[in-house]
Amino acid sequence: LPLRPDAGIAGLVTAGLDVRYLRPSPLHEPVELVARVLDASEAEMTAEVELIWDGKPRASARALWKRWRPR
Repeated sequence: LPLRPDAGIAGLVTAGLDVRYLRPSPLHEPVELVARVLDASEAEMTAEVELIWDGKPRASARALWKRWRPR
């Protein structure tokens, strides 16, 4: 979600992160990371992410970011 030019130092901060470890993942081999934005508004954004290796999901996550504004 791009920040508006007039947003100053405001940005998105992680408000929640739920990670599920499904199978062992390699440390030294390339993996695929697939992310989908589920919902995005001026106030917050939610995304799902999957880590895939050898054609199988190894981990999945859902993240929530909220817009932060200095007071």
